[in-house]
Amino acid sequence: MKTAEDFSQLWNGSEPGWVVVRHTEDREKLRVLFSKSGPTISEVKSLRAVIAALAEKPAAEVLASLKGMPEFGLGELESSAARKLRTQCEALGLRVATQGYQVVSHSIINELSKVYLLIEDSATNKAVAEEAIKQGLPVRHSVV
Repeated sequence: MKTAEDFSQLWNGSEPGWVVVRHTEDREKLRVLFSKSGPTISEVKSLRAVIAALAEKPAAEVLASLKGMPEFGLGELESSAARKLRTQCEALGLRVATQGYQVVSHSIINELSKVYLLIEDSATNKAVAEEAIKQGLPVRHSVV
């Protein structure tokens, strides 16, 4: 496995034009909240209206799987998709809890040659980006 030092051409001047692009994405984790005893028939019906995977299953099966559950996780979504899903749920009378957070990732590109450096191992990519920033490579910001 390569180490950050194996990519020194990015910052040692032998290959000019490299920059680090810091991508920041707003995300949200959504949960539908039920009472402690679990969802009502109405809540199950509403949940099936917005979640295609639940709509495909028989209602009795969905009801049995949710019985006694105080909440149902809707997943982690990009913030605008999360707002849309939350609005749909709330319009059907569901109570939705949301937890927002940001995901930061880095890309390394050469602005002169228009080359993208693909480092498939995420830990190595993170280490190279951090070392490149530490060594003075310019940082561009991208908000997704």
